Amino acid sequence: MQTEIGAMLDAWPTPFPSRRAAVEFFGGGPVGEGWAGGLEERDGGWWPRFDRDVMVAALTENARRSFRDEWASITCPTPVVLGRSGIVPPPETEPCCNSARRQWR
Repeated sequence: MQTEIGAMLDAWPTPFPSRRAAVEFFGGGPVGEGWAGGLEERDGGWWPRFDRDVMVAALTENARRSFRDEWASITCPTPVVLGRSGIVPPPETEPCCNSARRQWR
């Protein structure tokens, strides 16, 4: 998993020549804007604001394990807020929303 995440980040054409180029590289729309929002302009281009190795470690941990047990243990009403154009597929969000304790929004 770490190798795959690292390879994905290493494939970014950094520095991006412009913020617009970064938005387009990341697919445009809200998703592209979101990813481009993590860049900063310096040294004549647009670079990630994060340290590559720290990001790889953080994403690897989140991708490696499920948090469903923790989510299922919450007993108080919990709102579930999803973006209209989010990138998390419905099969992953439905278990969070299909509980009597959840308030769908």
